[in-house]
Amino acid sequence: MDVLRHPFPQLTSLTLCLKMDGSALPETLFGRELPRLRCLSLWFYNCWPHHKFPNLTHIALNDQQSRPSINEFLDLLESTPHLEFLYLCEAGPKIYRTTILPQRAVSLPSLQIAQFTTKISADPDNLRILECLTMRQLTPCLVRSVHRPPILPDSFETIFTHINLEGIVELCVYQHRRYFHALEVDASRISIQTTPKALVTLPAPRLTSSWNIKHLHLVSDVGIPEVDWNSFPHLLLITCYDSLNGIKDLMTSSPGVPVLCSKPSTFVRENSLGGWTPVGMKNCCKEC
Repeated sequence: MDVLRHPFPQLTSLTLCLKMDGSALPETLFGRELPRLRCLSLWFYNCWPHHKFPNLTHIALNDQQSRPSINEFLDLLESTPHLEFLYLCEAGPKIYRTTILPQRAVSLPSLQIAQFTTKISADPDNLRILECLTMRQLTPCLVRSVHRPPILPDSFETIFTHINLEGIVELCVYQHRRYFHALEVDASRISIQTTPKALVTLPAPRLTSSWNIKHLHLVSDVGIPEVDWNSFPHLLLITCYDSLNGIKDLMTSSPGVPVLCSKPSTFVRENSLGGWTPVGMKNCCKEC
């Protein structure tokens, strides 16, 4: 632990993976002198260090042993006004669908990417922290949920209030045997992983009038799912990948929309939601 008390004024990127056994990070972490620190990743920690890192642009928090209150976490974000990337995996405040959020808004004008990963069924909807932030339109936003029920429409709407839905023209739906649910949003595409054979519809039906999906990608190794055509009034093209079981039913029910069939190849490998890592943090570390 002595090395954690030594100042490193030139340090720009730091990852700490320590089992603290109930102890907090030392108040004298690196002599309180990390003026150039931009990227911080913490694993298995209890609480945020007692001093601030005002120049941070990238934060990745993993497996937090003692979770903060919502206001404590907002204080943390407020102390990092230049934040561009936020990654939470079993970390941050526990927020439920019924949680009443504080009446405050933290301004993060530089925030570009937010990722939320849940690995246990008891972990709540901490992505609702977005409701407490004032920021520009968020691109991309990623949510991954393992071994828990599907992500609910209310949670989707929380994310989509920060996104220009008219600019989203592609929807990619993955249905594989692996048991997790996921959502990824970038500038023009939404990718969703759901359970096999689940009805393909818009992720936030109450926002139907704002959607502009023109290209629907269906990727499944168990068969082509049924599509709610009323959800896609602007649809121009459907592309099916992997299993083509059920292709006749799809073409019969399709309202005159062209259907293409393709092998998984490059599209699936590049866009698979299976390899979720904090991409923004990796890019930051490369730059540092």
